[in-house]
Amino acid sequence: MSISNIQHHPMVKYPNTCANQVQVRCLKNGDLFAVFNEERYPFHHDTGQTVTTVSKDGGQTWCDPIPVNVRPLKHGGVRNGCWQLPDGGILMGLYG
Repeated sequence: MSISNIQHHPMVKYPNTCANQVQVRCLKNGDLFAVFNEERYPFHHDTGQTVTTVSKDGGQTWCDPIPVNVRPLKHGGVRNGCWQLPDGGILMGLYG
């Protein structure tokens, strides 16, 4: 098996920080849902906030990121993914 015809579409781009631990799920309606950590520094540091974003066109474009935790957790974030519940809600495991 080989992978070909790869296309790159930025999800987010921060001028002075970075995004890491990105997890993407395809929702029941076909939208792509992503959760990731926006760091306070331009490298992985577990000091930022957890944010989500959605793509309605297969990842070509993404909505503006929405913070999940109002007050950033000290050394917190999301690592274990997210799941769509039967009622359509999203479950995310946060730590911190």
